[in-house]
Amino acid sequence: MKVMIAINADKESILRQADHVANVLSSMGVTCYMDLAHSDKMEEKSIQFEDFAYTPPEFDAIVAVGGDGTILRFARFALTMGKPILGVNAGRLGFLTTIEKDDDESLKRFVKGDYFTTDRMMLTIEHHSGNTVTKYAALNEVVIRNAIATRIVDIDVQDKTHVMQVRADGVIFATPTGSTAYSLSAGGPIVDPSVDTIIMTPICPHTLFSRSIIYGADRELIVRGVHDHAHSSSMIMAIDGRPDIEIADGEYLVIRKSEDHVKLIAFEDKNFYQVLKDKITAM
Repeated sequence: MKVMIAINADKESILRQADHVANVLSSMGVTCYMDLAHSDKMEEKSIQFEDFAYTPPEFDAIVAVGGDGTILRFARFALTMGKPILGVNAGRLGFLTTIEKDDDESLKRFVKGDYFTTDRMMLTIEHHSGNTVTKYAALNEVVIRNAIATRIVDIDVQDKTHVMQVRADGVIFATPTGSTAYSLSAGGPIVDPSVDTIIMTPICPHTLFSRSIIYGADRELIVRGVHDHAHSSSMIMAIDGRPDIEIADGEYLVIRKSEDHVKLIAFEDKNFYQVLKDKITAM
């Protein structure tokens, strides 16, 4: 077996955990690759360093050591390579991670093939700017808010049958995977990741009766900022925690279920509900 170990190299605790993971895997005959950029930070001698920016080596899975942010960061790479991700938690909650810190037995089960993969729904976000359409992918969510942080945003959300106007500090469009992230903090529902749906959750809505809406996975949502004489409709969006993208006046978004899925590695005795119970209890 060959694996790519993916990390957030900014944290010393993650570097130590990645060294430990590589040591356990290597002791079982697994070839561990890491990006050449981390070669001066790791102590484990068995790691093979390659420049992934050019020609990534052949590997069977990505082992992401860190928190949910690390998995989100490498989700697009996993999708491009067609490989599953095993999350090893070296952060705090880690809803997307499968293995907790120093859980060597689960690492050994992974090497033996005692696991299965789950397909996680993604969102496709089309940014329409004049005649230009830029596409993005989200595993967790896309967050839309006013370009000026202290101002509320008025947004029209249109599907095939009606237009809904949302007045709030922002709006989250989440996948079921993202339902336990920012959407949950904003009062949204927890959704089993085996259910394909698009969750819209207002952030601090400026009405007493604004609630999350769960759209069918076949819906195509058109999202526009509302312009009036007093305020610009300029907005910004953040996709899976990546840097903000400006949505200027007159531009709009189309949000739909992606045709692609990210595969996450899981174990029979660590299913979604057990992980949810453990993580919620720890909060």
